[in-house]
Amino acid sequence: MTTNWVGWMMSAIVFLLLFVAGLILKNPIRLLITGKRAEGVVVGMDTTSRFSNSPGAGPLQSPMVEFITSTGKRVRVSGRTYTALPSTRVGETVTIAYSQSNPRDAQILSWKEFPFRPAGFVLGFTAFVLLVWISYILLSKNPANGDPFHLLPAVIARFRLNPFRFPVLFLLSAASSLFGINGARVYLAVSSRAERNHSALRSGSGVFQLFLSEKSNN
Repeated sequence: MTTNWVGWMMSAIVFLLLFVAGLILKNPIRLLITGKRAEGVVVGMDTTSRFSNSPGAGPLQSPMVEFITSTGKRVRVSGRTYTALPSTRVGETVTIAYSQSNPRDAQILSWKEFPFRPAGFVLGFTAFVLLVWISYILLSKNPANGDPFHLLPAVIARFRLNPFRFPVLFLLSAASSLFGINGARVYLAVSSRAERNHSALRSGSGVFQLFLSEKSNN
C-alpha cells in the first residue's frame, strides 16, 4: 500500500491556511463575544507610512478611540484596520469591546474594523486550493488522489461532479460570491454614509439650538 503523499501535503496546506485565518479572527471574535462593553469617543486618527492604491488618496488611517473602563481608568486605543476612508470621524461616539484584564486589548464594534479582508483573502485562497485539488481528482479519474480522510471524493460523489459539470458550478459559485461581496460593500457604504449624515444633522441641530438660546438671552 503506497502513501498518498500528494493528499497529505495538500491537506497540510489547507489546514495551515485555515489555522492562519483562525488566528486572524480569533482575538476580535473573542472580544466580540466575551469583551466588556464601553462607549468611546474618536479623538484622532492614527496614520501609517503606507498609502492607498487609489489615485490621489492619502496615507492609510485608523481611528483612535478614548474610553473609560468599568474601574474608571481612561484608555486610548487604535483600530485594527487601516483604510483610506476610516469607518468613523473625529468626535463620533463608538462602542468598544475590551478585555477586563488588559483594557488596551480592545475592538471597535464596527464591521469595517474587523479583519475580514485579510481573513477573507486567506479563506478565498483556501477555496482556490480545494477547487484545484478537486479538478485534479476529476481529471485523473482516480479518487485515491484525494485527501487521506476521503472527504473530497465523498463531495464529488455526493454532487455527482465531472470534468464538464464542475466548471459550470465553479463559475456560478464565483459569480454569486462576487455579487454577494459587492452587495455587502454597497450596504456597508450606504449604512456608514447614513450614520454620518445623521450625526451631522444632530450636530447641526445642536448648533442651531445653541444659537437660538444665545439670541433669546440677549
